[in-house]
Amino acid sequence: KFNEYKNSANKIEEYYFDIYYKPLEVLSGDIYSIRKISNQKILFFAIDTLGKGLLASVTSIISSSLLNHKIDEFLKEKDSFDIKKLIEKYIEFIKNEILEDESISILFALYDLKEQILDFASFGMPAVLLQKNNDEIEKIKSNNLPIMKYTDSYETESYFVGDIKKFLF
Repeated sequence: KFNEYKNSANKIEEYYFDIYYKPLEVLSGDIYSIRKISNQKILFFAIDTLGKGLLASVTSIISSSLLNHKIDEFLKEKDSFDIKKLIEKYIEFIKNEILEDESISILFALYDLKEQILDFASFGMPAVLLQKNNDEIEKIKSNNLPIMKYTDSYETESYFVGDIKKFLF
């Protein structure tokens, strides 16, 4: 159980986040994080660095460290967290660190429990699956190319997810 939240009807809702992570190699370019931004906002990011072994592992560890550091900086300044600024800072930094032929797939998802909004930016990651309350499945496809040395722009999208009971990132 990650969080309890009182909705507008003063009913307590519980939110659970479960992770299955099994890298195929000891040194891998895959990494993720779930961060509580506030009592009503949860941030998730998942990184998949192109390649295998030490280079991919170092890039993903640097990425995760930078993102967690920037999130901590935002959280020190109350109510200053901005997912777009986080993504911009990350791209600005990482595109100067990666090689010409290297790329990074990454997913950012900020879930606002109160407003029931999912702010989303995916850079070359698989589609996110959403299961609605009526069990219908909806897909959100990646809205950006993987991050490369020459990435200059990106798109974010916002989705109302009040009728969603499960997410699969």
